[in-house]
Amino acid sequence: EVFYCHRPREVQSLTVQLKGLKDGTPGVTATAMCHMNTSDWDTRYFELLDGERGEPICHYMPTNYIMFY
Repeated sequence: EVFYCHRPREVQSLTVQLKGLKDGTPGVTATAMCHMNTSDWDTRYFELLDGERGEPICHYMPTNYIMFY
């Protein structure tokens, strides 16, 4: 098997508990990755995300991704 591995600089990972909107009961636990320095990202990312260059941008990881620490 071949795996594509990369390690972005200045990234923090967080485990978050997602809760239901209606009753606030715990739903699922997910992993979020936060890119803390986006100053060298392509401008198109900020247009898609309605964000500002340099601000942290976080996203959830798909369930089939493997992460090593």
